[in-house]
Amino acid sequence: MKAKLKGAVKNPFPKDADRKAIWELLIPRDFEAFLAKDWSIGAADFLEKEFMGYDACGISNPDHWRLRYATLKDYREEWLRQAKEFQAVELKAVGKMEFLCKTITLKDIEVQGNRAVAKMKANGSVETLNHGPLTMKWQSIFFLKKVQRHWKITSFVSYLPNPMGKSK
Repeated sequence: MKAKLKGAVKNPFPKDADRKAIWELLIPRDFEAFLAKDWSIGAADFLEKEFMGYDACGISNPDHWRLRYATLKDYREEWLRQAKEFQAVELKAVGKMEFLCKTITLKDIEVQGNRAVAKMKANGSVETLNHGPLTMKWQSIFFLKKVQRHWKITSFVSYLPNPMGKSK
């Protein structure tokens, strides 16, 4: 099964080469890989030697965040587990690619030299035929590095609350 993003959502950075490339890496390539349960599609998007991933556990207080993925292999295993789990869910009245495109946004990407920070947000829910309602309400921050003209993910903080707690 190969789900196509084409026409589902447009890259909001058509005139900014760096932001456009980062968006392409984090949205269509990841969505297509996830729905196909094919890690190899996006494997080259990570800088393995620098990689680590934090899980905010849905909590805004960083005292409770956990270094869940000390290696890219750790993250790959969890990513594949989640892809397989999502494959088993049957959405009601909407395709999976359409649901992801409507639910997950990436509009804030900061670039300074060969480093970037991208802030992705999920906010949506859908009825399923076999698992009750599916709600995605989280945000992630990705840290990237440009290596030989290509952007690579070096780390992230995932499953932050969306919205975050009250600001001071």
